[in-house]
Amino acid sequence: MPCHIVKAEPLYHGLKPAKHGFCVHELLGHAEKENPATFGIWSIDAGNPITYNKLPYHGFVAVTEGELLVEDLDEKTEPVTMHAGDLLHVTVGTSLRWHTPTKCKGVYVHLKALGDSVFVDNLE
Repeated sequence: MPCHIVKAEPLYHGLKPAKHGFCVHELLGHAEKENPATFGIWSIDAGNPITYNKLPYHGFVAVTEGELLVEDLDEKTEPVTMHAGDLLHVTVGTSLRWHTPTKCKGVYVHLKALGDSVFVDNLE
């Protein structure tokens, strides 16, 4: 069984914004029909919040640096502040908004096929 290692830290420096200073880059994954999964890195600069309406799959996020304010738009809750080491699980169909007061970065797992652009295509 092969093992794949990617040195992620240097890749943060070359990230291109997908929307409003939010950068995301897929690193590893597969497109198996029954259990698709994608692992990647992200960063966000201070500025406009990012919104995603009705995430079509489960997502898992870890903050590795800085702080991220996350708001569940379906529950109409106050934003929750995530810090380095905090984890987030977003269930299928959830709408959310996120931003940072400074700069923040982290990693994610999306239960979607590697190369499927649905996440980036639907950022607001």
